[in-house]
Amino acid sequence: MSLPSHQARPGLVRSGSRSTERRAAPAGAGAGVPCRRDRAAHPRQPPGRPGRGGTGNGGCRGRGDRRAFSRRRRISSRPRSQRADPGDALREELAREQRVEAVLDAVGSRVPAVSARDVEIFYLLHRERFQSPELRTLRHILITINEDLSSNTREAAFRRITQIHALLQRHPERFAEQALQHSECPTSMQGGLLGQLPAGKLFPSLDVVAATLRSGELSGPVESPMGFHLLRCENRRPASMLPLASVRTRIAEQILAVRSENARRRWIRSLLAQ
Repeated sequence: MSLPSHQARPGLVRSGSRSTERRAAPAGAGAGVPCRRDRAAHPRQPPGRPGRGGTGNGGCRGRGDRRAFSRRRRISSRPRSQRADPGDALREELAREQRVEAVLDAVGSRVPAVSARDVEIFYLLHRERFQSPELRTLRHILITINEDLSSNTREAAFRRITQIHALLQRHPERFAEQALQHSECPTSMQGGLLGQLPAGKLFPSLDVVAATLRSGELSGPVESPMGFHLLRCENRRPASMLPLASVRTRIAEQILAVRSENARRRWIRSLLAQ
């Protein structure tokens, strides 16, 4: 029994007295191609130009798909060196630098050996480099100035350092004892010992006084930004030239390093000149 026209099966389209049956396209097969009843909403496109949802001439592959496919083909066709992992590039660069360093080391190692005569000539031509400055072995006692403490106001600090000085003038051998008992410097635990010092290592006011002290001599009170000091010079070692035997190895190493560096620079310049 035939169905009423308004209940016709999907895909059946009547044209006049004849009816033609068009099979429904599989789901997704016509994606992007408007059906007959939708064409009013989608104007007809010129041949070869894509519509809103698909490609021209009824093609099913979108333009974005074609571009992605083309991009994958271009990447896969590149040489391996162009597609290398960043880690591979870093390793190659490090290996290249190591090869360059190895070549430079080889060039630098071909310089003449340093002879004893070379060392002696260098020592005599650069005597100022091997001067040992005068060294003074010093001790000190410090009383700091702190106006917030009644025992360390400027007047109180000066009175205390003067009393200690008067005692040490009578008993200079008790300097370490007095430093341990009264000094407000961490060196008090070592009897106020500052160690062997060249000129210029102390506050200027202290350095000037230390330069005038003879071995075993005690200074009067000296003021610095820290407070009031008493200095005692234990001994003085005069300036002298270091013996050649003590610096021979250091001189030979320095000469060899300079020769190697000069050889590497000459080799690089020769490459650049080619």
